Amino acid sequence: MSESVLTVNIVLDKKSLEVPYTSITTAEDVCIYVCRNLNIGPLARHLFALRITGKTIFLTPSASFGPKYLVFDFRIRFKVSKLHNLRKLDLKAYDYYFHQTRLDVLYNEIPDIVYEKCKKELVGLGITDMYRVMLEKDLPKESVENDYKKYIRKEVLKRHAFFIKKPIRETLGKLQKTKHDVWFVKEEYLNQLNMLAPDYLSETYKAATDQDGSIFNIFVKVSPGNSSSETSIPEIKYCLENKMENWHLIGTIEDMAFVSIRIDGTVEISRRNGIPFYLKFNSLPIMWSFISHLDGYYRLACKWTFNICKDATTPSLQKLYMMKCHGPVGGEFSYAKLEEKRSNRPGCFIIRKVNPNTTNILLMFV
Repeated sequence: MSESVLTVNIVLDKKSLEVPYTSITTAEDVCIYVCRNLNIGPLARHLFALRITGKTIFLTPSASFGPKYLVFDFRIRFKVSKLHNLRKLDLKAYDYYFHQTRLDVLYNEIPDIVYEKCKKELVGLGITDMYRVMLEKDLPKESVENDYKKYIRKEVLKRHAFFIKKPIRETLGKLQKTKHDVWFVKEEYLNQLNMLAPDYLSETYKAATDQDGSIFNIFVKVSPGNSSSETSIPEIKYCLENKMENWHLIGTIEDMAFVSIRIDGTVEISRRNGIPFYLKFNSLPIMWSFISHLDGYYRLACKWTFNICKDATTPSLQKLYMMKCHGPVGGEFSYAKLEEKRSNRPGCFIIRKVNPNTTNILLMFV
């Protein structure tokens, strides 16, 4: 009997991994498996999620697998507002983010970067990527120039086929003289992308809501925090389907108290201040994708030990609860907790993870 496997597409060299699964395998298990395969640490793995290939729907961490969907994209779903922090935290995750963005630019997956508004910038990003390849793979300029179609969006090539080679050659020649390293080039690429598309990795969902007794079709957007905006905290907004230019703030992720699902499938967003906001989605997969997006940002930005929706839990967090194990709280916290709860009496103990970058568990006792 053959082993059941999932195909997980990764952005590095556009490869895919075959991941074995059983009836109890969760989406979080698969993300952990892929992160270990790519040498991405346990802390940065929380930025990743599985997206159904060909769709904009992400799985919740606790989702299991059936025969309907067996091919997924492994993506960074949650954006770090200050990318230099991600580079310090996990260089492999930072590199994955870079390659994800360059493919999204190349294949026109970023709504804010449209040819009519950004044609010069698109050429510039393509040339920057060519220079990056020269440095990273130690290739001669002429070799990369000959493959220029791999780095420039097709729409740009189609409209400027006869004029693009000269600026590529001249710009690459100038860049060669700068003697920058490959990490500087990647950082500049991401900085430029952030200027062009500060809302990159936002997700928009179609839903319906009740306002004054009338049902309206709306779009709900979860926008990531951005270091260049007024707030670096993710926000939830909505607009009427026929008035997409007027967005209204539901609240920041910090304003959320909890999310619940009523019997009729209505999602209730309870805010710390103000009345709840109600949403009805077209399908359950879209609803779960939205809830898992809110939950991921809430755990990353507010309280990592709390799932904002009790119906969409994180398996690894539930495991810690079941074991009565603290997270990577550190020695000072542990000593204070033993003193507070048991006055350091002989035989008292605390169980905690060693640090965010390992899966080891430490038993501290008196």
